[in-house]
Amino acid sequence: MQRNMSSDRNVDGLDNLNDYTNNLQEVLAEAESSVHVRHIIQLVLGGSVAFELLDRFSGTWMVTKPAF
Repeated sequence: MQRNMSSDRNVDGLDNLNDYTNNLQEVLAEAESSVHVRHIIQLVLGGSVAFELLDRFSGTWMVTKPAF
């Protein structure tokens, strides 16, 4: 009976450890996706600032040639 109780405790401990590991994997996956989102936001904001600077220095900045 003692062996069974000890075995049950070991199994419970392993189940808890598995749950903690799964939680850590979820947290890391969320952190990784937020890093990607931040990089995309930085790219968009950097492009916006670059075009604003070009517009400020050149007066009128157009990406395409105007059709006449």
